[in-house]
Amino acid sequence: MLLSDLIAGLVDVRQPPEADTEVTGLSTDSRTLKPGDLFAAIGGGGMEDRHRWVAAADAAGASAVLVDRPVDAGSAVLVQTASVRRSLAEISARFHNRPADHLKLVGVTGTNGKTTSAYLLHAILGADGMHPGLFSTVECRVGSLSRTSSNTTPEAPVLHGVLKEMQNAGCLAAVMEVSSHALALERTRGIRFDVALFTNLTRDHLDFHETPEAYEAAKAMLFENLDASAHAIVNGDDPASDRLISGCPAPVTRYGFGDGCDVRIQSGESDWRGSKMDLVTPMGPVSLSFALRGRFNLMNAAGAAATALSLGIDAATVIEAVRNVAVPGRVEAVDRGQPFGVLVDYAHTPDALRNVLQTARTLTGGKLICVFGAGGDRDPGKRPEMGRVSAELSDLSVVTSDNPRTEDPDRILEQILEGMGELEASSRFVVADRRQAIEAALGKAEPGDLVVIAGKGHETYQEVDGVRYPFDDRLVAAELLKSSSRQSAVDGPSNPSHS
Repeated sequence: MLLSDLIAGLVDVRQPPEADTEVTGLSTDSRTLKPGDLFAAIGGGGMEDRHRWVAAADAAGASAVLVDRPVDAGSAVLVQTASVRRSLAEISARFHNRPADHLKLVGVTGTNGKTTSAYLLHAILGADGMHPGLFSTVECRVGSLSRTSSNTTPEAPVLHGVLKEMQNAGCLAAVMEVSSHALALERTRGIRFDVALFTNLTRDHLDFHETPEAYEAAKAMLFENLDASAHAIVNGDDPASDRLISGCPAPVTRYGFGDGCDVRIQSGESDWRGSKMDLVTPMGPVSLSFALRGRFNLMNAAGAAATALSLGIDAATVIEAVRNVAVPGRVEAVDRGQPFGVLVDYAHTPDALRNVLQTARTLTGGKLICVFGAGGDRDPGKRPEMGRVSAELSDLSVVTSDNPRTEDPDRILEQILEGMGELEASSRFVVADRRQAIEAALGKAEPGDLVVIAGKGHETYQEVDGVRYPFDDRLVAAELLKSSSRQSAVDGPSNPSHS
């Protein structure tokens, strides 16, 4: 596509190029750039300023470079704009012939519950015959194909490229987790969502947004940019909802337990087998039974149901679609015949950890053991809060490393312990090595107990000093349980109920 066609009419272009050129691809990384690509020198949000790599992009064969200040572009055609990210969003849409316009798009935002809600909606839209695509923290699905996600919501060139793949694969809809990072960095700028769902708002990502107000303002952008013909579905029990929709032009549906909710949870219960609840909706009563556990999943399912009903999907389709939905790394059981429970969950914020531990408490009459840590290079303020939550709700807290990234792991552990106060030494211990921590927790578990391994969920790596090493809580726990089982067979008879 000609560069002139990609930038025609863009109000942010400050210095139109003196020459035209053919653009065969879009890139934000000079290391993977292909000859003929347009290189966008993005930055912001803690990301390095990529203007420094313009020369490398030129050397790699970039046909054009998109910048927001004068640089030496070499032989590449230079386009200077007021905002690289803003212009890149529109250029990406044009380059791929606006695939988003041909899909029914559902955006999901919030601190916790985005992934579960996205999976529920993906199942519902699939049952309705829409062959939906999926953008989630766990994976990106296009038809029957899946690939691991590197970002919850990818950069604009990748995002529109995948939307084009979905269109070509026959998808009629797509469900997208829309992160606060993506909104603040304008990755989704110009995309018109048919429905936007808000799950909840608690503390997270203050390393990026710096203040709770800025974090909330980023979430609100999804609703401010809806068309009047779209639908906004919000958590009626969360006080942030009214603020998020204050500038929303679309009609609003509230869901939750409160009397003022349009889709109201009249009754609900959850145990180790799953959950069931009765909803009061504008379309009449709806009763759901599903495999997901926990009170917070009642809210996730109610939000998904409200979203589906706003799209005109009938209740019978919703009821059948959600029945057996499972989400990787979300209250996921690891069962190798041991006489105690093991659950792996992605909970990595204070609120999410509280939710999963409160749910876990209802699933066991024995001890509740929690293995958790906190990520490095992220909001340090939530670390003592997570320690406080585990101290309050667990019988035994095993504090360990999560993804320390470039931080000192011991310093992170110290900050977690600060929130645990004067908790008795017998109720907590620290094992920095995550595998050893999981092994120690499993070793402390007795019949009827429940071990929760929190923080990483579906992740298959641990990042230390900027290097990712293979590590999956689910596989590690399964291996340790299998090894323990073999050892038990040597030491003495196994539990008869699991022989």
